[in-house]
Amino acid sequence: MRGARGAWDFLCVLLILFRVQTGSSQPSVSPGELSLPSIHPAKSELIVSVGDEIRLLCTDPGFVKWTFETPGQLSENTRNEWITEKAEAANTGNYTCTNRDGLSRSIYVFVRDPAQLFLIDLRLYGKEDNDTLVRCPLTDPEVTNYSLRGCEGKPLPKDLTFVTDPKAGITIRHVKREYHRLCLHCSADQKGKSVLSTKFTLKVRAAKPEILTHESLVNGMLQCVVAGFPEPTVDWYFCPGTEQRCSIPVGPMDVQMQNSSVSPSGKLVVQSSIDYSAFKHNGTVECRAYNNVGRSSAFFNFAFKEQIHPHTLFTPLLIGFVIAAGMMCIIVMILTYKYLQKPMYEVQWKVVEEINGNNYVYIDPTQLPYDHKWEFPRNRLSFGKTLGAGAFGKVVEATAYGLIKSDAAMTVAVKMLKPSAHLTEREALMSELKVLSYLGNHMNIVNLLGACTVGGPTLVITEYCCYGDLLNFLRRKRDSFICSKQEDHAEVALYKNLLHSKESSCNDSANEYMDMKPGVSYVVPTKADKRRSARIGSYIERDVTPAIMEDDELALDLEDLLSFSYQVAKGMAFLASKNCIHRDLAARNILLTHGRITKICDFGLARDIKNDSNYVVKGNARLPVKWMAPESIFNCVYTFESDVWSYGIFLWELFSLGSSPYPGMPVDSKFYKMIKEGFRMLSPEHAPAEMYDIMKTCWDADPLKRPTFKQIVQLIEKQISDSTNHIYSNLVNCSPHQERPVVDHSVRINSVGSSASSTQPLLVHEDV
Repeated sequence: MRGARGAWDFLCVLLILFRVQTGSSQPSVSPGELSLPSIHPAKSELIVSVGDEIRLLCTDPGFVKWTFETPGQLSENTRNEWITEKAEAANTGNYTCTNRDGLSRSIYVFVRDPAQLFLIDLRLYGKEDNDTLVRCPLTDPEVTNYSLRGCEGKPLPKDLTFVTDPKAGITIRHVKREYHRLCLHCSADQKGKSVLSTKFTLKVRAAKPEILTHESLVNGMLQCVVAGFPEPTVDWYFCPGTEQRCSIPVGPMDVQMQNSSVSPSGKLVVQSSIDYSAFKHNGTVECRAYNNVGRSSAFFNFAFKEQIHPHTLFTPLLIGFVIAAGMMCIIVMILTYKYLQKPMYEVQWKVVEEINGNNYVYIDPTQLPYDHKWEFPRNRLSFGKTLGAGAFGKVVEATAYGLIKSDAAMTVAVKMLKPSAHLTEREALMSELKVLSYLGNHMNIVNLLGACTVGGPTLVITEYCCYGDLLNFLRRKRDSFICSKQEDHAEVALYKNLLHSKESSCNDSANEYMDMKPGVSYVVPTKADKRRSARIGSYIERDVTPAIMEDDELALDLEDLLSFSYQVAKGMAFLASKNCIHRDLAARNILLTHGRITKICDFGLARDIKNDSNYVVKGNARLPVKWMAPESIFNCVYTFESDVWSYGIFLWELFSLGSSPYPGMPVDSKFYKMIKEGFRMLSPEHAPAEMYDIMKTCWDADPLKRPTFKQIVQLIEKQISDSTNHIYSNLVNCSPHQERPVVDHSVRINSVGSSASSTQPLLVHEDV
């Protein structure tokens, strides 16, 4: 071998010398023609033994580059001759010589090593219905029975087929999903003995190429790092100017490929880099990665210092087109802005799922079921006056015939959309109907009575509350409020029945409604019975007698306020038991009906929040900020605990007889700062100390320290029970005209809308 190799070396020298001197050893190539480089030895395969020398020669008139490729390895050199003095099994692979024109020849070298029959690359991933390669090429092509075997003697799936290639490995055809995590070996017989490779585990998956990084390196190189499966191919393209797609390929001589690797997620990672000094003009270089799943691209923009010539394509027509397009954009932006400024109708009551304590997920109300048992014929409704209207719809008084009993008339409230309402509002009203039907009935909420969803616009039929909202009721009764003293409680209770007997009744007031259930036989209770039944929340219409004056003719006292607070707490406890968050609890959203029964409602589309000063613009929404908990204001978090905060504000409204909370204080940065720093309102003028204690617990900065509505009900029940036997001796002032002492270190808030001349509650600081 050595003598033969020496003779071959001598022959090579002679050939080179001969070519230099005479130029006759190679066929002549005329200018402009392309020729392939030549490799010696001139064969496609070469077998050497381990420890022998590998010597390959590439000849070409110009520059050449050698590339050696084997599983998991890629090497290059730019010399004409590739020499490996002591060959190892790892030197088995494909050797390619490429010239400057990108033309190449290859030779495959086997390094026979009895101790290492297979070159192993354990990465084995497959895509369903595609072929995948088990990378276990041979170092000795003359072995027999080259195939796959299952691990631990287990048979391979019967439908698994494969094709062998000693240079590449074994290709599994048409991979199936059930092959996932299949364990197998490459196998071959060498000198009559079966040899097994390392264990492979097939993972069936696919991933579109993902460009992990693309950056300009300090050494003048552009680099793309790509991950995907199957292994992505990376190509480079150039285009002049700034484009989103380049089509001029970059020659392989300027591209340097790095070794691929496996990411922790099992994807194959490929690095590719290019020398950007080869580009002389402004333009864009695209790194494009692809496999049989998909493709991805990344772009590099170049801006060399060049002389910029003025553009000559701006003709008057083009200028006119640009101006017209700009005007269209401005018009679209104005219309979009106007649309976004419109108050968007949204159902306030939200049904939630409770997850991990206080983390909630809203249930999409459109997914709630609707039972068609609620359907009521449209032709049995007779509409009357409008009770309320907003941007999207209105609530109308109506008479329903046969809703409860056949041919019996009943006064109801019907919520409907205006003709100008959009699809969003129609869907929202239907969602509100589904929420009401989901909740069911309770004495202290405005209950659903029926609906019309077929054959016309959606109508939601609810209970009719004759005395209107509680806020205006409190303000009407402010001048006649009776603050009881212990010694004259009995006289006050008797006097109350006669006070203001000429006030407008439920039948002749614009704000008050007709009886909801006519024809009911009444019994005459005593005043004490009426109060007691109403306080405990069991009062119904048969407890009322026409002989006793209407509730609106009666004056208002502390027991009424306790009753209202108790009933609203009961209603909110019911909503909480149904996983329903109100989000807008306030006296304006409480309605009052016969027997001074309070009912919680959601005016929704029937309130014009755009012109309601209680709703403040915050972002692109109008919100009742003074009633909202800090977590709702600052983090947009609405929970049962945020409803408890709002209930505390409602109590302040109630015991101040309808005053606005934080009177005289605008909602501005100072207001938000004071809420964050723990400032809270002082006790309203007519609140017992026990009720103010409830308010303060409702306003705890930590939502988890606030009481539940069930606990609030129990606390107020005790107050109502105590009031049956005792008079509120702990009231500081009895007269609404007597001034309260000023508390040190407090911020005075001027009264708004109060008929009394007393000093209104102050803000105090609570530790948070």
